[in-house]
Amino acid sequence: MNEMFEMHRENITPDKWTITISFDDGYANNLENALEIIEKYKVKTTFFLSGICIEKPDYIMWSDILSFIRFYSPKVIIDGKKFQKIGKFGLYNSELNIMASDYIKKLPFGERKNTLQKMVLKHQLLNKMKDLPKEYWKLLSPDQIKELASSELVEIGVDLS
Repeated sequence: MNEMFEMHRENITPDKWTITISFDDGYANNLENALEIIEKYKVKTTFFLSGICIEKPDYIMWSDILSFIRFYSPKVIIDGKKFQKIGKFGLYNSELNIMASDYIKKLPFGERKNTLQKMVLKHQLLNKMKDLPKEYWKLLSPDQIKELASSELVEIGVDLS
């Protein structure tokens, strides 16, 4: 990614079409599954990690909490508002004309945290997650980040949002 930005700053046009490859959030499956392929094909890749990986590697991202609740429940009540499954992955409230993910994103941080905690308890998500493969939600630990970063093909970026 840095190479691409450097070329852009220098007004360098590549000789051929180019792409950048990146992974977001810092899931452990990036190391367990993607790194082997990246090294096999010698593809430079950027991994944007959530800062929470370093602080709390057992943390579960709010978007994953919402996905798992949706997986286990045909309808979800969030702050007294009913959201129903729509499509393969979404939860939708037709009265508010909003997806649950957008609704949660718009909540102030503290309110979002409390709302998600209530949902996790109500849906007994922590017990249910024991049955789900960790590759769906597990973030990289600090040691795994070091291992990933040790590859000459890997660049690490941090998402502080």
